[in-house]
Amino acid sequence: MELKKYQLQVIKDLDRFLELLIEKQNISKAYNALWNEKGINVGIDGMPPYNPELAGVPQVCFKVPTGGGKTFLAANSLKPIFASMPHIHPKAVVWLVPSDAILSQTYKTLTDKNHAYRKKIDVDFGNKVEVYSKQQLLNGQNFNPTSVSDNLSIFVLSYDSFRTSKKDGRKAYQENGSLLSFVRFKQDSSNLLEDTDGRISRSELEQILNYSGNYLNTIVKKYTHKCLFDYGQTFCMKKAATLLKETTSSISEIMEELHFTNTTHFYKCFKEHYHMTPNQFRISSKNKH
Repeated sequence: MELKKYQLQVIKDLDRFLELLIEKQNISKAYNALWNEKGINVGIDGMPPYNPELAGVPQVCFKVPTGGGKTFLAANSLKPIFASMPHIHPKAVVWLVPSDAILSQTYKTLTDKNHAYRKKIDVDFGNKVEVYSKQQLLNGQNFNPTSVSDNLSIFVLSYDSFRTSKKDGRKAYQENGSLLSFVRFKQDSSNLLEDTDGRISRSELEQILNYSGNYLNTIVKKYTHKCLFDYGQTFCMKKAATLLKETTSSISEIMEELHFTNTTHFYKCFKEHYHMTPNQFRISSKNKH
């Protein structure tokens, strides 16, 4: 099943918006630039300004006619979206539909490996795809950190899935022992690393979490594809980037705050994460604002 001409244009526009978003690191600027490239103004007598309903989360709306293949367009949108995101993040999709009738139909379509929509997703993600209903999620049915780390996870849900006015909807907000494996890993390791900007030693983690360093390293590598040291470095470099953008602190002051004593080593680590030196990053950040 091939995309029609207007559908190809929709995906092309999505690709371009994501390119602009990476380039400008600002959702509104990327939105404005996309329309300006098309010769369309944003504001009076043009497209409405970007509406940031969810802070920091880009919103993209496809307007297609009835019968225009919205589900197929959605299936084709997944690959470019995840290709534009940092690869340290798990690939998860909330496939939200307006009614339970459409929910059943969508779930059936996406779990049918012979259907054109599912075939497209399987091709794009190397057949490493898991599709879940709400009940499967609540039961933890093949839904665990390992599966989420290894596969594209699609959660087929409706608005009713979260309505607190209905008993079934309230289940999404209740504590659930079936999902404890997620809580333990995320709270114990990631939060500690983030809260300390990655500058916490392996022995300190062992003592706080009561796990051996080898076990922690194995778990972190399993879920992030990085060793414990490299994973911690991502938080450290993220903090360095924030200080470069938001403060006037010198490079040596930033190094001291992050407990770096070797300038060459700091520059090497930073360049591995951001593909430019700290000075170049600071200049680039100023130019974008």
